Amino acid sequence: GPEFRHDRNFRGFDANMGNLPILQVVDHHPSSSNQRPVVRHTIGQSHSIAKFVANQSEHLGGGVGEDKEHALLSPIQQAHVDAIYECCRDIKASWYRARRQGNDGKRKWLDPTTATTAHNNKMKGSDDNNSKNLHTFCYDLERALAASNSNNNIKKFDSPWCLRTKQPTLADIAIYHLFATPKPSIV
Repeated sequence: GPEFRHDRNFRGFDANMGNLPILQVVDHHPSSSNQRPVVRHTIGQSHSIAKFVANQSEHLGGGVGEDKEHALLSPIQQAHVDAIYECCRDIKASWYRARRQGNDGKRKWLDPTTATTAHNNKMKGSDDNNSKNLHTFCYDLERALAASNSNNNIKKFDSPWCLRTKQPTLADIAIYHLFATPKPSIV
């Protein structure tokens, strides 16, 4: 619409190098309900937006707004949430690299027999994300989750969430999105 064209033409997308997505965070004047909202910040990049929204809605474990006194997770637990989120980003990036190699790249990435080669490379010390496939990434993600859950000094709950928290976090959403998002078929 006209607002989109105006923002595009007058540098409204600068926070994301001229592209979408952006998130405009607005603040209403508390003194009068009839005043228009004032844009305080424009945030670019989808992952920054996801983390910001997750933190504001307590899915990263923080309190709503700046209310850290009522935060659901400690800063260490929030770092674990962020780490699992980044692990999922690594897996997706690997899938996108495999897709660029065509059907052979996709087959190799999905083939469980290539996981043995990747594991052997890891044991030889030549491990990198380019030689991994879905199966090795799943194994590594399980290990990362186990490491995140191993600290007994952090309060854990009997829950279905990946980091055993009271409610889902951004880590749970990232894992769900990783495996629930339909992948293109191999022709």
